[in-house]
Parts: sequence; structure tokens; C-alpha cells
Amino acid sequence: MKYFIAIVPPAKLMNQIIQFQRKWENNRIQHVAEPHITVKAQSGLTEDLNWLESIRNVLVDVEGFDLTLKEPRFFSNAVLYIHSDSEELDYLHRRLMNAVSPATEERLMYMEDDRFIQHLTIGQTRWGLTEKELREMREQIEGEIPMNITFRVNYLRVYHEVEENVYCKYLDLPLGRGQELTQLSKEKI
Repeated sequence: MKYFIAIVPPAKLMNQIIQFQRKWENNRIQHVAEPHITVKAQSGLTEDLNWLESIRNVLVDVEGFDLTLKEPRFFSNAVLYIHSDSEELDYLHRRLMNAVSPATEERLMYMEDDRFIQHLTIGQTRWGLTEKELREMREQIEGEIPMNITFRVNYLRVYHEVEENVYCKYLDLPLGRGQELTQLSKEKI
């Protein structure tokens, strides 16, 4: 079972993103995971969950912060995403990487450390879209999903793989002191 840790946008924004993604019938990304901004990819997040306590220890010392989703961009011609550029998120990513200490080859495979780019994926060719459809999405996105929108991040969500390339919520981890873990969820997204 694989895991990753992410930021979830507020419900209203999440719904706008999902509705936009669904306009393209062959866009299968919503079947992979709900819209999110990955903070810590799968490297080092093992099935035994030995890393979870280390993650909790980091998050106790991290207060909530504001995150701004800025503008749409591409990774080559294969991925359309909304870019974010937050010093707090970069710092949090580095702290989580240090806490888990994954192997170098895993760090490279999952684009972590210096290769980490903050983003919320809207669509990609791997999940059914053509390059032409991604360009169409890029042309339409700014009229349907607000850009330069800022929201408060008060928790991170841990996702786990329930079947190949399908991730659902495992648990939410609050930021800051005096917080408790929320109940585990086995619901499929």
C-alpha cells in the first residue's frame, strides 16, 4: 500500500475544480485522487506506518499558513496544473523529507527535495487527455476556476492507495500544538 501527504483546497474550490475536470469525459484524474497539492510524495512512506509519528512530530511545530494558487502552467505538454509558490510549503516539504529520510533513488523518482514543484494537477495525458485537450483546458480554466486565490492551510491529508492508482483519504493531520488526529477513513474518493 502506498501513501502520500497533501493539502486539500477548500470545499467550494474543490468542487469548482472537479466540475471543470469533468467537462472532459476522458479525463480520468478524478478517479485517481481528489484535487490536492502534494506536500510529501510516496518515497519513504512505508506500509508499516513507522513514519507517521515522525510526521506528527514535525506538524506539531508548524502553524497554519496561507497558500495562494496562482496561475495555470504546464509540465512539458503532458500535465496542466495550477502553480503555487509558498515559502512555508517549501519549508514544510523539506521538514517532512528530513523526518522520513527516503532513499535517494526514491527522492528522484518522486520529484522531491530540490525537484519539488508546488502544484495542483488539473489534467494530464497519463490519465486520458490528449495534448490538444490540455491546451483547450488551459484556454478555458481562468474563466471557470478562480486564480490567485488564497486559502488557509490548517491540516494535511494522508492518502493511501486502495487499488492500483486509486487513492483515498486515510487521515487528516492538523498543524500546530494541541491538535489530535482525526479518525481514520476508509472511504473511497
